[in-house]
Amino acid sequence: IHNSSTVSINFASTLNVEYVSDSISPQDVWKSNDNFVIEFTTCIMNSEIQTTLEPIPTTIESLPKTSPKLTTEDLPGQTTLETVEEADDPYCGCALDAKFGMAEGWNSTEIWLDVVIILDTSEAMGEVALMDACTLISSFMGTEDYDMLNTKTDSQFFTRIGLISMSNEAEVLYSLNMTKFDNLADKVQIKKGLTGINVVDAFNAALAMLNDGLVSRPDRIDTRQVIYYMTNSDPKTDLSPLNQFKTSQGIIIVNDFVERIERAGLKELASDGYYRDDLQYNYTDTIQLFCKANCFCSEDKVAYAGRSADPAVRAAGGCFLAASVGVPFSKAKSNCARMGSGLVASYHDQQKNQFAQQLMSKAAPKSSYFWIGYSKEEGKWNWQDQSTDPYTNWGVDEPSTASVSNCAYVDSTSPALNW
Repeated sequence: IHNSSTVSINFASTLNVEYVSDSISPQDVWKSNDNFVIEFTTCIMNSEIQTTLEPIPTTIESLPKTSPKLTTEDLPGQTTLETVEEADDPYCGCALDAKFGMAEGWNSTEIWLDVVIILDTSEAMGEVALMDACTLISSFMGTEDYDMLNTKTDSQFFTRIGLISMSNEAEVLYSLNMTKFDNLADKVQIKKGLTGINVVDAFNAALAMLNDGLVSRPDRIDTRQVIYYMTNSDPKTDLSPLNQFKTSQGIIIVNDFVERIERAGLKELASDGYYRDDLQYNYTDTIQLFCKANCFCSEDKVAYAGRSADPAVRAAGGCFLAASVGVPFSKAKSNCARMGSGLVASYHDQQKNQFAQQLMSKAAPKSSYFWIGYSKEEGKWNWQDQSTDPYTNWGVDEPSTASVSNCAYVDSTSPALNW
């Protein structure tokens, strides 16, 4: 085998051949004229389960979308895609450090959103608040020397920013083409005599901009859309026309800009977890909201909140899909790895165990057993997500000490969903 960096062959009850290439991918090797890769994969379960005749299904879990490289594709086997899990299910890591309030463990320049800012220019906002809003926008865009949001459209990851000045009518200042070099100071002013804006009209203008943005860039069809209100106009109208957007395609952030008193109308306007009345000067918290909005599952996946109590992060525990075709454990692992860099799902508490079982109960064809990302290597059981969490849910006389019992599965016929 050419270009091979490691080749290992183990002879026991099974034959396992692994090929790793330093310079080219296995797909490229396969397509070449002078390289051939032959892979034998098998996983022999406890003799009580006929895995050779009827492979055990699993559940597919994947990373929420935080950028194009973190996709959530379907897997052909009933597995569960997932990546790295720690105590707080940090699939959506958007923490700020306690000392300076800066991004901790994530990069704001990799946020991948289409954002339309609605800037209230009525008398409800006032001159001082309007200037503060302009300063806030400039702050989270970045400076000449430092990027907060990356708006360079030729980058691997970037966010498009649009801006609407809203008075008695919507004025488009930037149509998803704003950059950190744009100055707002001379572009907005308070509309005298206007006591407040119509938030529904503003929403319609923002939605039209987002739709036009997909016409010009159809490749961003899966990009999360965000409408960000900087306003002090408490809506008194029916907000139901906005519900479809909030439940299906995007997020509405509301920055109640003047008074730090929760107002029911503006809170209803916002998506769950995205109403704030303390962001007037806090650009890092605004960036954090963008990070949270950037964490979501594709339409074919089911979001799992895990142990997160933050309603703004519905996919904190990952994105799950129960596939419909059973495959051996080794094949489930390779399928997950190819599709979205996923892993066979790991279960570190009974809540997640039950969540996966509910998904599997709806999958077809039905199966009472499904794989989990827990396997034995060199006599030691390891989670595929590399977790050291001590939680297990073994059934009676499990795990088996038989040399061929190297893969764990859930028995959904047991009331406790034992492994």
